Amino acid sequence: MKRSFKRYEKKYYISKETRDRLIEIIKPYMYEDKHCKNGARYLVRNIYYDTDDNYLIHHSVLKPNYKAKLRVRKYGEYGDNKDQYFLEIKRKIDKIVAKRRIKLTKQELDDLINNYQKPIRNSYIDNQIIDEITYFVSLYKVKPICYISYERLAFFAKDDEEFRITFDENIIGRRQNLDFDSADGELSLIKDDYCIMEIKIIGAVPLWFSKALSELKIYPHSFSKYGTDYEMRVTKGELQHAR
Repeated sequence: MKRSFKRYEKKYYISKETRDRLIEIIKPYMYEDKHCKNGARYLVRNIYYDTDDNYLIHHSVLKPNYKAKLRVRKYGEYGDNKDQYFLEIKRKIDKIVAKRRIKLTKQELDDLINNYQKPIRNSYIDNQIIDEITYFVSLYKVKPICYISYERLAFFAKDDEEFRITFDENIIGRRQNLDFDSADGELSLIKDDYCIMEIKIIGAVPLWFSKALSELKIYPHSFSKYGTDYEMRVTKGELQHAR
């Protein structure tokens, strides 16, 4: 598990028809994620932490030069009983994304979030990440606020594993029943026939990929799953903008 990295991330809001055409173009250059055999998608479940007045996400949607989010992520199917939770702090500074994450048990996660109790690790980098997250949690007094799940199809470049493309669909959010094993959704965050494509890279985008984007007329489109959930609820009158 990669615990820490910095990279550029760019998102695109595209139709599933365009996605399928793009996948045919990229197949000679990329291979599927190990969890995506024969085009299968895998489930990603997240719970985002925030303040009572949604300060962190409100600040984020204002598009400042610096912003940070804290979320816990779980992979696998509903009800699989895996006691593996990936707590991530994600910062974006002048378009560069830095993410740090640590794998925890449910008990360790609850102890850290609720009591600022740090799990014991032997690795220096693990302890450094735990210190950073504990400080963030205690500074903002965060709590579980929003559940977001989606199905993901992912690819890695054959000649550069740092270049990754993901396609996320069936993106749903809810602010009630923040249970990883519940498939209920309160809010659909994108249209059924669309998906969110994201490219993640450290260096430059390959020429063949730039040509593919040009050929299919695919253009960047800013999109935040948690931010979209927040703004949709504000528009619906379910939430008020944080002050």
